[in-house]
Amino acid sequence: MKTVGRLFSIPLCFLALIVLYVLLCNQSCMQLCWKACLASSQPGESLWPTVPGPLHFQGYSSVPDGKPLVHRLCRRCALVSSSGQMLGSRWGPEIDGTECVLRMNQAPTAGYEADVGHRSTLRMVSHTSVPLLLRNQSYFFQQARDTVYVVWGPGKRMNRDQGGSTYRTLLKVKEMYPGVQLYTLTDRMMAYCDEVFQNETGKNRMKSGSFLSTGWFTMILAMELCDHIVVYGMVSDSYCRKKSPPSVPYHYFEKGKLDECHTYLVHEKAPRGAHRFITEKAIFSRWAKKKSIVFTHPSWQRAELQPPPMKERTLETSQKPALSVSPGAERILNSPVSPPLSYKVSLDQIPKQFVNKVTLNAVVSALVEEGRARVPRAGPREQGLRERIQGAVREAGPRA
Repeated sequence: MKTVGRLFSIPLCFLALIVLYVLLCNQSCMQLCWKACLASSQPGESLWPTVPGPLHFQGYSSVPDGKPLVHRLCRRCALVSSSGQMLGSRWGPEIDGTECVLRMNQAPTAGYEADVGHRSTLRMVSHTSVPLLLRNQSYFFQQARDTVYVVWGPGKRMNRDQGGSTYRTLLKVKEMYPGVQLYTLTDRMMAYCDEVFQNETGKNRMKSGSFLSTGWFTMILAMELCDHIVVYGMVSDSYCRKKSPPSVPYHYFEKGKLDECHTYLVHEKAPRGAHRFITEKAIFSRWAKKKSIVFTHPSWQRAELQPPPMKERTLETSQKPALSVSPGAERILNSPVSPPLSYKVSLDQIPKQFVNKVTLNAVVSALVEEGRARVPRAGPREQGLRERIQGAVREAGPRA
């Protein structure tokens, strides 16, 4: 009898344990009760962090098949600049601990791991830097096989159909190293980057003779790819305008060649054919208000993340001219950056008396672009500008 009782007690105990298990699981939804917990969780909640699947980025085209860039979103990205600011920073371990690491051009990691880390998830490369990568092929294309390379450049060099020179080089790289992940920016993406520059500055990049830096394209890619961006070694727009900014090399891997701030200021003041580094940094500070972007080493202070208020252009007249523009156009016309000469403004009325030549040129160019007036570009300065405006008013006629 004792044996029979023991046989019955075992199933009863087992059944009691099951009942107790289910009751506890329904009440507290413990992690051990994984199936019941998942079934009773609120929509969108999960016990473990979920990793979103890969996305297709249409602005980037693989070499040679032209497929879009496929990559998962990164929660936290490290955007590592090539600045001499990185020397002695000791940020390497923190950078390597980030989910995705973005680098630029031919900036090496070997020998600089303590300051810049060694991981590279994506590397944005200018067409002019491709030959520099080829000088160290084993380092870039054999050792760093997990790195995605995105190459940008003008259409004549990157054209697939017509065999641009840089694109032909990339084809040879792909033949030599089939496993390397090579992408180029599509024509539409290049046009978009130009459009963003013009919307932010009011300047047409081609007409103003400005070049876009690799940092510009890297930041735009990071804005798409990353939820949170930590930028290492990028100075603010006001940093190099200080009375005596610290002297560091332009690139951390090129000691004793170019000084960073001197290079920035020279390019900013150049009339044509220059990278507007300081202008780009002012734009990045505005983006940091809308996107989670942190700038470190040197760290940007709160004031540097808020660009100075736009100063109004002064006119040597008794009354301010009645110029009606959109808020975006007004911000650009009053920007401390050089004013645009081809920005489309909406004019309700053109003032009869102008002295400021820059403003006159902006108005005339706007009329020309809108097709409302045909005015010659050449002519004397002050009096000639007044005559051009008056002629533009007569030809344009009253606005509807």
